[in-house]
Amino acid sequence: MAATFRAVLDEMEHITTKEQATELVERLTAETLSSVPNMTELGAREVTLSSIGYMTGYLNRTEAGRLLELFETKHPYFGAIEEWPDNPEEILLMGMELGRKAKAGKL
Repeated sequence: MAATFRAVLDEMEHITTKEQATELVERLTAETLSSVPNMTELGAREVTLSSIGYMTGYLNRTEAGRLLELFETKHPYFGAIEEWPDNPEEILLMGMELGRKAKAGKL
């Protein structure tokens, strides 16, 4: 059974070592491979790391930075923690720009 967003996020918050992070990535990659036909292992790993990066956007900056480092990934829209927007207004503007690009077929 595939893990839910909340379950993965809860598990991520308890990870303290790179070894634990690697184990979670391997497990989620295997789940993706078993549920998505014709996906390569590399593709499944990329999806997993992108999803983990995305989930960090729901955490405070300190916790997000800790996890991004442990998982050796970045947020798919915000990038590395050093590149993250400083306030909600900047995030809103980024979202609006992404929406415009998507509407214009430029994503």
